[in-house]
Amino acid sequence: MITLLVIVLAFIMAIVLSRHLIKPIKQIVTGTDELTNGNFASRITSSSKDELGTLSNNFNALAHTLEQNQQMRFQWVSDTSHELRTPLTVLRSHLLAVQDGVFTADTKRINLLINQVDNLSHIVDDLAQLAQTDSVNLTYSNARIDLINIFEQSIENYTARFKERELNVDSKSLAKAGKCIINGDKERLVQLFSNLLENTCRYTHKGGQVIILANKTHNNIELILQDSAPSVLPNDLQKLFERFYRVEKSRSREHDGSGLGLALCKQIVEAHGGQISLHNSPLGGLKVKITLTLLG
Repeated sequence: MITLLVIVLAFIMAIVLSRHLIKPIKQIVTGTDELTNGNFASRITSSSKDELGTLSNNFNALAHTLEQNQQMRFQWVSDTSHELRTPLTVLRSHLLAVQDGVFTADTKRINLLINQVDNLSHIVDDLAQLAQTDSVNLTYSNARIDLINIFEQSIENYTARFKERELNVDSKSLAKAGKCIINGDKERLVQLFSNLLENTCRYTHKGGQVIILANKTHNNIELILQDSAPSVLPNDLQKLFERFYRVEKSRSREHDGSGLGLALCKQIVEAHGGQISLHNSPLGGLKVKITLTLLG
């Protein structure tokens, strides 16, 4: 009788335990099938705190990540097609007008078409750079370089642009910082500083002010570039790193930017193990702060 009772209890416990295990496993299998079919909104209700509950939570986290990636991919394709469509539309409309005799193919008209082609080339180049940095950092070569020297050379290359925009540039702090040796890619860092300086020249009001600071510590170098008006709303600051994002009121499409410059800057800084952030400038414009690690 005792043996029979033990067998019956074991059988009942086996049924209860199997149901407890099978239910969440079936949910995970069903959810996995949903993900396989492209339904990334699928979620599992976790009813326990054991290993199966942890697995369910991990499944939900994976589904959330896949859903976000899908949304970002759709947004990326939409933004890219929109950016490429604008200059293509302008090109087509002007060429058709020339073909129909509405416009004359004079020097002014040809220069306008060339500018649109240049805009297309700029967007394609930026997209190619982002694609490379998104996949594998094969385009980066590391060497001991003087960060301050590269920044000073970039500023010197932009002397004509500063003069054209009548910007008063103060970069004396760089010379006071002395040598700042880091491990990095010279060409990429030149691209970083060029993007930042071009951004400043393009959007800062004519006759404005630009101050460049360098704060050197034992292990890090902090570079700060701040300009005068126009400013950026706090809600828009971090969005400026998003691809194709623009603040339409002041830093808008009328300046012919691709909207990829700051996204590239973020990629380059992070590839060098650094950090970049945007803040409101005390001068009334935008403040860019970059922190990189110095070599010992």
